[in-house]
Amino acid sequence: MRRNKGAIGVDGISIEDYLQWIKSRWSALRRALVESYYQPQPVKRIAIPKPSGGECHLGIPRVMAHWCTGCVSDLV
Repeated sequence: MRRNKGAIGVDGISIEDYLQWIKSRWSALRRALVESYYQPQPVKRIAIPKPSGGECHLGIPRVMAHWCTGCVSDLV
C-alpha cells in the first residue's frame, strides 16, 4: 500500500498513522487472524456514473481490511 502511495481510507487513517496504531495492537490482531475470528468492517460503497448511463459501484475498504487482505494474499 505504501509503495502504491495509497490514499487515506474511509476510516480517515493514513498508512503511516495505521502503522503506528497497529504496533500497539498487533498481538490481538494476529490472534484474531490466526484463530479465524477477525471480522473486517463493511466497505464504503460509492456509485460512479457511467458515460452511457447507469452506475458502476465501487467498494472502498478500511485501511486495516486492505492491509490484512494484502498480507494474506502475500502468504498464499
